Amino acid sequence: MVLRNLEDLSVFIRIIDTGSFTATAQALGLSPTTVSKQIARLEKNLGIVLFVRSTRSLRITPEGKAIAEKVRAALTLVEEAAEIAKDGSESLTGLIRLTAPVPLGRTYVAAAIAEFRKKYPSVGFILHLTDKIVDLYKVEMDLAIRVANLTDSGLIARRLTDNKRILVASPDYCDYRGRLTD
Repeated sequence: MVLRNLEDLSVFIRIIDTGSFTATAQALGLSPTTVSKQIARLEKNLGIVLFVRSTRSLRITPEGKAIAEKVRAALTLVEEAAEIAKDGSESLTGLIRLTAPVPLGRTYVAAAIAEFRKKYPSVGFILHLTDKIVDLYKVEMDLAIRVANLTDSGLIARRLTDNKRILVASPDYCDYRGRLTD
């Protein structure tokens, strides 16, 4: 016995609840022929008759009743698992380990983390501020913000912003060392 189609099981339970192949078909937006084929496939896979049917009546067999009891429990578990998956995909949770240079981390990253946590309070952060480039695998970091050109690596890099710098000097320093030219 191999059951590969949860939809057939759901239709089976729906027929029991509605008492009719036609009512089940209408409720599910299917044709009565489709519903009938699903039950035939289920009966073939199980090797038993689930319903005794005539043109005017439908009666579940004793084997069908016993199977329905187990199927209801199984479908409830499947629905609960789907809810867990849905909830997990709708809300972010977990821990993000991030490294960044000290000045950038203090000025921008810490504030960005605080804003992010307002929206996703179930996400935690470990922020490691250092001006050294650390090996993400050795120190077990998920993300790194770097102010540098990356050497060729297997890491995925994304440009966050341009880092424009302005060099300034006092007139006395320029007189002493000379002025820089473009």
